[in-house]
Amino acid sequence: MRNIEIKAVIRDIEHTISKATELSDTAQTEIKQHDIFFKTKEGRLKLRKFKVGTVIKFFNYKYNYIILSSKYQFFSCPLG
Repeated sequence: MRNIEIKAVIRDIEHTISKATELSDTAQTEIKQHDIFFKTKEGRLKLRKFKVGTVIKFFNYKYNYIILSSKYQFFSCPLG
């Protein structure tokens, strides 16, 4: 399975949530997280800390600025 991330401006959050609920076959879930970004030679490294749990994730992004897309790998690390 491939993860696709879309960034967009939402003008009507209630309508967007309603439409997503209509299209989804699962219940709505809120994931509280904090992302910290670091520049690298070929893109950026993101450290993601979750509000609940004992795992952090590292995302290594590599950008293609010609077609405005990126590919990434991620690694999970237990805390403690």
